[in-house]
Amino acid sequence: MKRKLISAMGVTLLASAAISTGVGAAESTGKDLSEDNQKTQQYTINWESEWEKAEDLNESVEFGNAGATSGGQFQAAASSWGSLATGSTNVASDYLSDAVSSTGTSKGKVYTTVTSATTSLKNTSSGYTVNGDKSTAVAKFTAESTAEMIGSFNTVYSGLTIHTATDSGVLYEARTFDSVLNY
Repeated sequence: MKRKLISAMGVTLLASAAISTGVGAAESTGKDLSEDNQKTQQYTINWESEWEKAEDLNESVEFGNAGATSGGQFQAAASSWGSLATGSTNVASDYLSDAVSSTGTSKGKVYTTVTSATTSLKNTSSGYTVNGDKSTAVAKFTAESTAEMIGSFNTVYSGLTIHTATDSGVLYEARTFDSVLNY
């Protein structure tokens, strides 16, 4: 009896996954991913205004709830799985090389999502910043951006990452923040 119940549950889960995946695949074409990738690449960041409001952010975030958009069946299917992507910022200090780095990552949670991560590292004493390159990824892969500078003794360094997830022509954005004392 227990094996039949587990087998029935397994078949039900596989069938629902196939149906959900089928809806996303039917709505998505290569053209859609190309447009989403272009929209992601064209997104620009005003770092000055972003740093002004950075300290109230968390180290990680889930974002891009597709249920918040109006649209076709894919948005409804994606929202049933939750958010489109996750993002995080990690600032680390390497005591051997005196380097401080900020690493920002965005990971897609849906196969038809294009994600990006762009991080910035700031010496809070001097205000000096270094911006990392924008990194993009498709589907459930991870976009990773890194910024690095030589650290000063007993100084706080902060990292800010701007994350995007684009799906079905809609771009969602989020921000994460982390800091470390270099000693």
